[in-house]
Amino acid sequence: VPARDQCSNPIPGAAVVLAATGTGNPLTQPAGPTNAIGVATGALGSSAAESKTVSATINSVAITQTATVVVISDSAAKLVITTAPPATAQSGVTLVTQPAVRLRDAQDNDVSQSGVLVTATVATGPGGATLTNATATTDGNGVAFFTDLTLSGQTGTYTLSFGAGSLIPAVSSALSLAAGPAAKLAVTTQPS
Repeated sequence: VPARDQCSNPIPGAAVVLAATGTGNPLTQPAGPTNAIGVATGALGSSAAESKTVSATINSVAITQTATVVVISDSAAKLVITTAPPATAQSGVTLVTQPAVRLRDAQDNDVSQSGVLVTATVATGPGGATLTNATATTDGNGVAFFTDLTLSGQTGTYTLSFGAGSLIPAVSSALSLAAGPAAKLAVTTQPS
């Protein structure tokens, strides 16, 4: 931060206090007053991808000039569930709530990247279960919406995993799978 008077002369020895709007802003204040050419240096870090406005107070006087800093997210590191699968489902029947997952960076910021193929798999549950319509592709906002995802298998408790390449997968809460609708009729007592 350069401290200057109304004639643009440097102000050495001035106390500078920095502030920033937004969230997740570790702000390091200048270590001391301005140097001989009127400059004090601080640092702004951020764990949130957003626009921030940095302002300064010099010798207790708020400076009207500000700087806008735009923090962008890093590349995708993981997937998070934004719409969870239902807590209960019937075997072989499309899930009543279709899951959606989104891309996030290592600092948990949303990543807007289209074209990432996300695959749902059975993470835990009785053996032999299968998923149909188990892939979705992220849109321009980095969100993958599943359509007609269906779990077929033995009754029991399952969890689903959503993965994409080397990204850290997201795992759902427990899903209780009940028997599917009747598919055939069995005669237990023969007519006489």
